Amino acid sequence: MPQCINVIQQNPSLKTVDITGGAPEMNPHFRWFVEEISKLDKHIIVR
Repeated sequence: MPQCINVIQQNPSLKTVDITGGAPEMNPHFRWFVEEISKLDKHIIVR
C-alpha cells in the first residue's frame, strides 16, 4: 500500500484510484489506505 501511495503521488495525472479485489475492505489497513488517497484529492472507487 505505501508503494501504491508513492506511485499515486508521483503521477499527478492520475485522477481516479479504483480499489478492487475479493473484499478489499477486509484488509486491516484499508481505512488508512483510503484516507491517504483522499489526502491526495483523488476520486476513489471501491468495488
